[in-house]
Amino acid sequence: MSDITQTPQQVRPFWIWAVVSGAFAANVFGIVVVNYWIYYARAAFIATHPAYVAVQPPTISRAISDPVIGIPFAFWISVSAVTLVFGVACLALIHLHTARIAPFGSRRAHRIFLGAVVAAPIAQIGSGIGMYILSNFRFPEANAMHMVGSYTFFVAQGLVILAALIGCLAWRSSQVSLGRMADKGTMRSRMLRLRIWVGYASIGLTVGYILLFAMKNVDIGAFNAPLYTAYVLAEPVVISSFLLLLALFQTDFIGAIRRSE
Repeated sequence: MSDITQTPQQVRPFWIWAVVSGAFAANVFGIVVVNYWIYYARAAFIATHPAYVAVQPPTISRAISDPVIGIPFAFWISVSAVTLVFGVACLALIHLHTARIAPFGSRRAHRIFLGAVVAAPIAQIGSGIGMYILSNFRFPEANAMHMVGSYTFFVAQGLVILAALIGCLAWRSSQVSLGRMADKGTMRSRMLRLRIWVGYASIGLTVGYILLFAMKNVDIGAFNAPLYTAYVLAEPVVISSFLLLLALFQTDFIGAIRRSE
């Protein structure tokens, strides 16, 4: 008797492959575009406003106050906000599926992991809202709204990173689940360790940036200028660290795409 039973790959509908591939592309688009614009905006402002730069280095917020820079910045950052929300939401769905096919040995770790997976896309929505506000409401006409957007973005994106780190730590605490995921080609322990280290580094950079932000207006004499420079340079580095951690999760999409072909 011949075996006519279809494998899961054969019966998996095409739309799953399309959604996973689209989510992967959406995240890569957002990661590349946001990284490009946070550095390009400052570079363009420095090149075209030497008088301002001679006094102090520009923040990203100051750089996009120039409409020539700020208008295209607002468009591309707003588009990236949407793509990242979609991409992170799909990533969360993949991880929920992973938790089902490779259950945790500990109920506590499983609950923590599920909580982190659910929290991440919700926080990413808040980050996307902040990205839209800070890029479309700019200095000098809309200072207050711009700051609201900036605070919303950093707080919400920080929560995304924290949720990702907590989820990774929950994964690491369950060797049973991690072994099952490795067998299925879903997660390797080395990649998990790398994500944890980058997550800790990103949180450390964020804390440092907050301290620099709080101290930049404190009168400390000759240290004010280098402190402000450090604050300005730390801003894009912190954002890039957010995006780096997200980039490390894209291997999960690649594995899901392969399994859906």
